[in-house]
Amino acid sequence: MSKPYYLKQNKLYLTILTITFTLGLLFFAYQKELIILRSPFKAFSKNSKIKQKYFSHKNNKRKIKIFYWDNNKWHHESQNLIWTNSLTKNIKHIVANWLSILNEEQILNYKITVQSALLEKSSENLYLSFDRELFKEEDSTNSKLYIIESLLKTFRDNQIKINKIFFLKHHQVMPDSHLDFNIGWPISGFLKS
Repeated sequence: MSKPYYLKQNKLYLTILTITFTLGLLFFAYQKELIILRSPFKAFSKNSKIKQKYFSHKNNKRKIKIFYWDNNKWHHESQNLIWTNSLTKNIKHIVANWLSILNEEQILNYKITVQSALLEKSSENLYLSFDRELFKEEDSTNSKLYIIESLLKTFRDNQIKINKIFFLKHHQVMPDSHLDFNIGWPISGFLKS
């Protein structure tokens, strides 16, 4: 006994639907570059789109100076950082090294880490989020200013092109009774040194 016509037609529709869905899935994966197709006979040319995207991210070492204020004068340490194409990653590495040096020199009272660094699209404003406050409540306003100025000076000296820095704690405005962190701190700084 042969199958009725409508069952044969449903099977045909199901087959066409499965093939179309599979082709759509493959096309989507190709568009999102989850699947990369290239001819095995064609080597990467100098202008190859794939080569530019995946092999042009060179990491170079760059010598940076990290400044800090201690015993009423400026000090700096030079460090080699791996410099990438991502400015936010570079900034985060600089800030992490800056915090490490402040911790080693016992300028900070406790270990602080940078959670994230975010640049606005225009690259004018930088938002730095830390896991704790940079200062204790009993620290003097002068010592707080010099800690902030040391980071600003570090960015200026290493030619990081930003205008203002916003200091955050857990992605919220950093609380402080002496200094206002609701506004961005200009990279030019306030102290003349």
